[in-house]
Amino acid sequence: MKKWTKTALSVGLASMVVLPSFAQAAATPPLEQWKKQPRHVLKAPLAYKQLEQAQKQISTDTLIVKYKEKIPASVHRSLGANVKKSFPALGYDVVTVQKGKTLQEVARNYAQLKAVASVTPSFTYQKLGTNDPKNEKMYPLSLLQIDKALELAGKNSVTVAVIDTGMDMKHPDLQAQLLPSYNAVNPASPGVKDTHGTHVAGIIGAAANNGIGAHGINPNVKILPIDVFNGGSGASDYTIAQGILYAIEKGAKVINMSLGGYFSSPILEEAVEKAIAAGVTVVAAAGNDATDLYSIPAAYEGVISVGASDSKKQLADFSNYGPSVDIVAPGVDVYSSIYDPAKGASFAELSGTSMASPVVAGVASLILSKHPNLKPYQVEAILERTATDLGAKGYDLKYANGLVNPVAALQYNIKNLPTKQEWTDETILAKASPLQLGTEPLTKKGSFTTPDEIHWVKVSLKAGESVQSVLDGASDYDYKLILRFYPEGKKQSDKPINVNATRAGETEGKLFTAETDGTLVIGVKDVNGHYSLEGKSNYTLKLQKLAQLPGDEATKTEPFNISQFPFDSGSLTFVPDKNAQEADKDYFKFTVAEPTIVKFQLSAVPGVDSELSVYLADDLNRSTNATKQEPPMPIVAANNNGSGKGETLTFEAQPGTEFVLEASSEPVNDFYFYDPMSSANTGSGLPASAIPYHVTAETVKLPADEDGYPSFDDSGEKGETQEGKEAAIQQQRSQNAKRPNDLIIVEDGTWRYFEKEDIQKIREQALPYHFGSQQSGYIQFSDDRDFYKVAVNATAIYQFTFHTPDGMAPWATIYEYDAKQNDLLPIAEYYGYDYFTGQKTSEFTTVLEKGKEYYLSIANDRYQPVSDPYTFTGKKQMDAPKDANENNNEPIRATVVQPNKAVTGNFVLPNDTDIYYYKHRKADEVFSFFARPNKLDHAESLPAALRGTLIPYVTVVEDTNGNMNIDESEAGKAIDFWPTGWSPLYDVNGSFKAKKDTGYFFITSSILWDGLSLQSYRFGIESFQAKDEDAGSVVKNNVPSKPLGFKKEGRAYKATGYLNAGVDYGDKDYYTLTVTKEGAFTLKLDGSSTFDGMISIYNEKGGLVQTIDYYGEGDSEVATVTLKKGKYYFAVEDSFARPNTQPYTLSISPQK
Repeated sequence: MKKWTKTALSVGLASMVVLPSFAQAAATPPLEQWKKQPRHVLKAPLAYKQLEQAQKQISTDTLIVKYKEKIPASVHRSLGANVKKSFPALGYDVVTVQKGKTLQEVARNYAQLKAVASVTPSFTYQKLGTNDPKNEKMYPLSLLQIDKALELAGKNSVTVAVIDTGMDMKHPDLQAQLLPSYNAVNPASPGVKDTHGTHVAGIIGAAANNGIGAHGINPNVKILPIDVFNGGSGASDYTIAQGILYAIEKGAKVINMSLGGYFSSPILEEAVEKAIAAGVTVVAAAGNDATDLYSIPAAYEGVISVGASDSKKQLADFSNYGPSVDIVAPGVDVYSSIYDPAKGASFAELSGTSMASPVVAGVASLILSKHPNLKPYQVEAILERTATDLGAKGYDLKYANGLVNPVAALQYNIKNLPTKQEWTDETILAKASPLQLGTEPLTKKGSFTTPDEIHWVKVSLKAGESVQSVLDGASDYDYKLILRFYPEGKKQSDKPINVNATRAGETEGKLFTAETDGTLVIGVKDVNGHYSLEGKSNYTLKLQKLAQLPGDEATKTEPFNISQFPFDSGSLTFVPDKNAQEADKDYFKFTVAEPTIVKFQLSAVPGVDSELSVYLADDLNRSTNATKQEPPMPIVAANNNGSGKGETLTFEAQPGTEFVLEASSEPVNDFYFYDPMSSANTGSGLPASAIPYHVTAETVKLPADEDGYPSFDDSGEKGETQEGKEAAIQQQRSQNAKRPNDLIIVEDGTWRYFEKEDIQKIREQALPYHFGSQQSGYIQFSDDRDFYKVAVNATAIYQFTFHTPDGMAPWATIYEYDAKQNDLLPIAEYYGYDYFTGQKTSEFTTVLEKGKEYYLSIANDRYQPVSDPYTFTGKKQMDAPKDANENNNEPIRATVVQPNKAVTGNFVLPNDTDIYYYKHRKADEVFSFFARPNKLDHAESLPAALRGTLIPYVTVVEDTNGNMNIDESEAGKAIDFWPTGWSPLYDVNGSFKAKKDTGYFFITSSILWDGLSLQSYRFGIESFQAKDEDAGSVVKNNVPSKPLGFKKEGRAYKATGYLNAGVDYGDKDYYTLTVTKEGAFTLKLDGSSTFDGMISIYNEKGGLVQTIDYYGEGDSEVATVTLKKGKYYFAVEDSFARPNTQPYTLSISPQK
């Protein structure tokens, strides 16, 4: 009996936690926001993981209600919700759904209330990341010439609000700069101490000349700590909005938000707008996903969005880029203050756009200290105009306007600042260019040469007349349309309509119909306020007036009949009826006489995110009761390409039933914001276009399946019996759910990926593939997987490049044949389609080993046949770095190691694990061990796919019975060790007690989460110093009987020692020095990367003078102390009382 267990499921559209569209939905739904995002995925295998993480940003029990008039609490309760928080300044209530109610149900209730302007789910946002003795470690100070910038800064006081996690209010490098903290989640309590907020605050304004750490960008600033996380991992949109309002109230001139997510929130956007209107400069992190996605709040208009660069002025591997980014700043290994939960105040290097954003916020505060009356747009203009140009000349999509340049910004002549046009209804009507539109399209071209330009045109309309607008723009810029309608006799427009549904360089479209006589004004604007002095930012606007719109055809009750294939619908339009409550949909019915693959195509329509769906006619036409029966679900659907792109759908139709094709002007199953006020259009903002579209249909004859796997007999999906037909129809009903992923089969207690008979077929029937050649194939049916046997002649890094047709989401897996298990084991997987954006990636990089038997599987992740062929090529990219200890993947082949002799390894090979073995033959002894990644040389010259981060972990197993194998009882006693401390290289350190004549396995593995890593690492075990230098000394009341002495080297006094193992309460070494003259002394304690040193100074009688413990593991303690004449004892220890195999050095130098 075989037991089948799912190990993983594809996170497809159907598995999203989504709600159906509301009747009057008009604004952009969350999933559609993803599709709008311009994105080039560098880490394609993470697509599903990122989709899952993004989904977690949507609350399942909280709604944000925008009201036109205040809603009583009793009404909220009657609708199925309770008020959690109110924002009267913004006109919002935050409500939680009552127990027993669903988010969908309650949202629909609000949608029927006239007092409601909009209702959206709440979204959460994540942290995006982290004479001063450590200034040299804070490289942005020298890279950006901050000391020179401070000389140019003004004397005006500036407050920067840090909306982030809580911070260490008593941190010695921050406490002088910090204002009282505010907890936006729990106002009665202070912010919850956290590393992230402390690090961000230190970058902005850590103190100068205090003998501790490194100073911030503006050490004269005042920092307003606003905690919106309250110790949690995410911050709600309404909590961040509350934090922004608090910052405004307290007079902050700059807000820094090193946080973000990818869903836009109306309450958060309005709070940002309110801050900018109040004169607050808002700076935010651009995101750490190495994409050109628009991170929120950084992408909001008026916010300065900051990408991250490194010490060599190169864009950080993780940094977002693209049209929404305004400027870059250092964000890699930035040294700053932290809160370490284990020891308290400390310092560390952290990386992220979270670290880049406060650099720019600090520079903004310097500008405002000199020019306090500048408005936010002027501060942004200075930063962008004075940035150091990187990459392509002028503004570009990688570095935006360039690297922030504080010195140039403070030297900028503010008389040269551009003036910003304040657009009131009066000025819009006065400055809009009048156009006379006819039945033929009119084309108008323009370009932007100053920040935040808007170009306006106006058209007179009679009631019932319409204007179709289409906007095309330059590839590097993201433009939007703004429509304002002024009814005749009125000088105030209806609520503006913002049209921004596509990515940079793509087409926007909007159909507007006048309800009354009046004037339609259409504006064109760069969404991010960008411009080009070289004329690169240009657009083309096409406008056409229509006296009457076409009526609806091909309705649900009277669908077009597709009597034969091929079929062309002729010209149709997506125009909803005047009083329509949902988007326009056209219907086509058809049948087939035999099993047939049918391909449908819907042409592109600007401004319309179309969807194709196929239903069983019986399902679609049955009467539905919303309270008792779910609406019909399509057997297959396609909404893959985003607005203005068109769609392709291919599926297997079975005879004996009638099908209905639905062509919709909006996605059917996405969560839509309810926003009846989003448009002055008679269609309530429903998607519409007067531009004709076509639906074509054709039958597809595909060649025989290339590899015959899986066979029809295997899948059971073909057959001419009635039972087979019913089974096929039932399968079609479920195709809209999830495609099956690999199954793990439990057979006779053994875990398998494939059945034994399948293994035989794949090995016999897989098509041969040789690197350097091009291969093509077809996906002939829904669960088709094509297998290729890959010939590998050298252990190397190989790159596959895929070219796939519309309708195919490529899913490829590399399997290695395991002869011992007679199974195919997956070693690498590639998802070439991003479900966020509808964008494809084409390249896939992996490592293959000579002598292994590999198979490449290719499938369609949409679980549909594909009418056109896919092609792929493979090539050797480079030789794989060698590991001298391979093949040590099994206990019996473990590499034998000896104390104090490190070995080097890597995890380049697929699923690699390195096992080391030590046999202890002496008396019991305590050893330390380590696994330390090495920095990757010339990393910037490698492709991004090969710059993954090596994160090792080590499992220690005692070989109790000495058989050089790991038995079940021994495995049960294994201990795992993970990276600790703040090392950016993820060092693993641990210790173990070795028993006489006993062996120990060290199983070393790596988490590879961001691509292949070519980093090597060193592994070793180390013995502790046997002799304790001051073993004979007795310490009483902090006075040692036999203290150790210093050796004088020049002006300095130095001592070297070890912290030994086996000392109760931890080893502590005491040194003595007699000061002959009062003065200032510099103390420095150096040690290994695992040493967290601490110095305690005692006077002759054992009284504590000072404790020096500012820095963390691997970071030297440095301090300046004033000592009076007399005798002193200096105690050296580890902050955590740990021994160390490496020596430390203590030096004391009198200052001149």
